[in-house]
Amino acid sequence: MKMDKWVNGMRVAWNPLSRYYVEPMGNLFARLLSRTPITPNIVTISNLILSAAAGLLLISGIYWQAVLFVVWVPFFHAIDVADGVLARLTKKKSSFGSWIDRAGDRFVLNTWAVLIGYALFAGEKDVLFLFAVIAYLFGKYLYSFLSLTSDLDYPGHGEKDALKANLKKNPLVWLFLFFLDYDIQLHLLMLAGLLQRLDIWLLFYGAYFNIVWVAYVLYYGYKHLSSNG
Repeated sequence: MKMDKWVNGMRVAWNPLSRYYVEPMGNLFARLLSRTPITPNIVTISNLILSAAAGLLLISGIYWQAVLFVVWVPFFHAIDVADGVLARLTKKKSSFGSWIDRAGDRFVLNTWAVLIGYALFAGEKDVLFLFAVIAYLFGKYLYSFLSLTSDLDYPGHGEKDALKANLKKNPLVWLFLFFLDYDIQLHLLMLAGLLQRLDIWLLFYGAYFNIVWVAYVLYYGYKHLSSNG
C-alpha cells in the first residue's frame, strides 16, 4: 500500500481541493486537539465509529438526511488528516495508529457503499444495487490485494519500471487512474449525494474497481511474458 507523500508539511494529493480546505481543516483540528488530553488513536477510532454511523442517514431516503451525510463526509476526511497531524505534534506516532488509520478509511468507505446499496434497494426494489455492492466489495478487495502484493513481490518496481512510467504519461491512462484516488472517491461521493445520484457512484465504482484489478493482472502478465519471451 502506497504511503502518503508530504511536501512542505502538506500531503501531496491529485485533488487540489483537498489542499485548500481538507488539509487546513485537519491542521486546525489537530492544533486544537493538541491542547487536550485526547490522543491520536482516540481521534481515529471515534472518527471511524461516527462516520460509519453517519451512513445510516442514507437509509431513510429523505433528502435532507442525505445532505447531512454529505456535509459530514469532508469532516470525516479532515479528521482523518487531523489524527496524523496530532500524532506528529504530540510525538505520539505509533505503528498501531498508522495501521488502524489506513484500515479505518477502507472500513468507513466500504460501510458507506453497503448502506448506499441497501438504501437504493429498499427504495427501488431493484436487485441490481445488491449486485453492485457485491461487485464493489469484490473489485475493491482484489484491487487492494494486487496493489499490495505487487509492491511486495516487485520491490522498487515503481521507480525502475520504464513501461509504467511511460504509461502514466499517457493522458488516457492518467484519466483512468484519476478516479482511483481516495480524495476523488470522496468528492464524487459528495457530489452524487447532493445530486441524489448515489446510484451512479455505486454502479460506477462497482464496475471501476473490477476493471482496475483486471488491468493489474494484464499488466503484470504482460511483464512476465515479456521478460520470459
